[in-house]
Amino acid sequence: MLSPLKKRLGVFTAIAVMAALVPALVASPASAAVSTDAQPKADTTKLEACPASASIASAGFTDTTSTDVDCIKYYGVTTGVTATTYEPAGTVTRETMALFLTRLATAMGVTLGDGSDQGFTDLPTSAASVTAINQIKQLGVTLGTTATTYSPDNNVTREQMAMFIERLLGNTAPGPNGNSDDTTTTNISGNATTYNYADIDTGVTYEGHNAIAELYHLGVTDDVSGATAYRPSADITRAEMATFMTNAMGHSNARPAGITLQATKNAAVGAMSTINVHELHVSDRAAAGSTGTSGTVVDVFGYKTSTNVDNAAFGALTTCKDSALVTMGSVACYMEASDWVTNSTGNIEIQLSAAASGVQVAEAETVQYWAWTAAAGTSYLNGTTTGGSTTTLTSSYGGDHVYMSTSHDNATETSEDYGPATSDCMDGKMGSDITITMQLMRTTGTTKTVADAGVSIGVNSATGDHGGSNIATDIQNSIVVTDASGTAT
Repeated sequence: MLSPLKKRLGVFTAIAVMAALVPALVASPASAAVSTDAQPKADTTKLEACPASASIASAGFTDTTSTDVDCIKYYGVTTGVTATTYEPAGTVTRETMALFLTRLATAMGVTLGDGSDQGFTDLPTSAASVTAINQIKQLGVTLGTTATTYSPDNNVTREQMAMFIERLLGNTAPGPNGNSDDTTTTNISGNATTYNYADIDTGVTYEGHNAIAELYHLGVTDDVSGATAYRPSADITRAEMATFMTNAMGHSNARPAGITLQATKNAAVGAMSTINVHELHVSDRAAAGSTGTSGTVVDVFGYKTSTNVDNAAFGALTTCKDSALVTMGSVACYMEASDWVTNSTGNIEIQLSAAASGVQVAEAETVQYWAWTAAAGTSYLNGTTTGGSTTTLTSSYGGDHVYMSTSHDNATETSEDYGPATSDCMDGKMGSDITITMQLMRTTGTTKTVADAGVSIGVNSATGDHGGSNIATDIQNSIVVTDASGTAT
């Protein structure tokens, strides 16, 4: 059964499902167990320090293919255990972590102190390690294991890792799309307080508990939404550390060298034209890191994917076709003074909703964008022009209906018993559970299943006596959230 929904404005609201979700029960209400998704990550950034569009080179380690390891190697956070090995399953001592953290801080644009003595009496013999330990103490990233000891030989636990990263983010200015709950946006932080972890309420410090929850919502931790175990007392592995650090850098201004183009969403359900949601971001860096190049003129153009050869992006002479989409300026694929210009931090933000007519990604449409820079008057030549960046955005059909199914047969009684929507009523046995499955759908000539995760569906249900004319004896309101397949139960 297809039940009409109001137009999606952030969430789906099931207005016309009252009758559809009315199990008219024989004697007493059946139990209604409504399942919902676990707490999603609320404060994530949609941009990356190492986006796919940048084609970050492999770190060259023979014992891992992790792109997170590639990323921290690219930014100079790690050099590996040897030139060819990283030892992803290995643990990390507090001495080594201090070195990693100072390098990460540099990549994210944090100014380090002079490394002068901070009062620890158990420092290692390495001068570099001593400086790093003192520098993270100066930043407030470590407090030491006591006022006078750092315990450099101890392994870093996952709880300690969370506190290290959370404190470092507190010293880091957010980059484009980086999250901050500070009204002055002076540091990276989150404000969501809910969590799914069942193992951080006991045996964890107050600060550790809060840091773990905050990093979960920032998308820094190495688990998926809904994970229930964090393992705070376990030693952090080098692979896990790489993931934490790579995800943290995404919130900062750290970006690859050169021109890099990325989108806040490369795939979406429905048209990609919502302000502050669907954006293109361009960065320009002389070298990998957070120091941007300001004042760079950048041409950004796009093409809608088409099976028509006449609508191909480039002609036989590698020049742009007339069907190119102009996002700024007057001519696509051509450097002119009226093109985009990087700001003081070396970035450009393009709101697809505010761009020139025709450059938004419409429903069920694919658009590939390019960003590049050159001298004024230069034309883009595919395969010849270097130093540019490209990314593709794909939109699928959005849902406009919810299809509901149940193992229970529909009622056959009259409207006198069940109200006017007799075909939408369902019987339920006394004491039984009723499970109703809802699937997002789209009607576009033919009905299509819509796989859209995280859509909230408001459900109004009513139950009543089999023989009475007033069925609304027990009205319940609940929210269910769709999974990756667009289904909720």
